[in-house]
Amino acid sequence: MDVGLTRPPVAQALAEIDRRQQFDKEADSLVVSWVNHSNGDVVHQFPNEQQLRIRAYWREQDRQAKMDRQAKSDDIVA
Repeated sequence: MDVGLTRPPVAQALAEIDRRQQFDKEADSLVVSWVNHSNGDVVHQFPNEQQLRIRAYWREQDRQAKMDRQAKSDDIVA
């Protein structure tokens, strides 16, 4: 097997995954991407509604905890 023949498709696939992950960060999205080893295609798995609701719940919990910590910090300073 000539490594030179497989390298460009793998590099393209990894670049596509990198672009997708960058978009996900900017959009605060959650998409799992991987390279299909049998054909080199990039596969994106988009979350279903339940996963989105769970993610939104935990994001809200994190936000609330951050606000609580900030309030405690403000009380200590005052």
